[in-house]
Amino acid sequence: MTSYYVIGTEIEGRILLKRDNGYITTYDDLSNAQAKAKKGPGWSVYSLEKVEVDNKEDKKEDEKVEKKDEKTIKIEGVIKDLFENYKNMMIHIEDNDKAGLESDLGYYRRFINRLNEIKAEDNI
Repeated sequence: MTSYYVIGTEIEGRILLKRDNGYITTYDDLSNAQAKAKKGPGWSVYSLEKVEVDNKEDKKEDEKVEKKDEKTIKIEGVIKDLFENYKNMMIHIEDNDKAGLESDLGYYRRFINRLNEIKAEDNI
């Protein structure tokens, strides 16, 4: 790990880093950073450590992620909608909203129809 320096100020326990032209400037030399910080009132120099990241592990994780086919994506969409409908039902039960609950119960037929359509596409 390499150390480098940045200029910043501390406000309410948080360090805000100074930006030059929209970028945070880093300094390899402490004296250069201190000289630059003196030019701006309230700025100090903070030491940070640059961590070398091993991208090989990230690439391995990406390879492990399975590609989802269209059928899986459609089924996951139905399941997501089903759980959203279930949450709405619980709210309607708590609010004693019989009309809302009746409407939510009517959606179950739609979920079954959507799943049957996905199954029929697979049998074509």
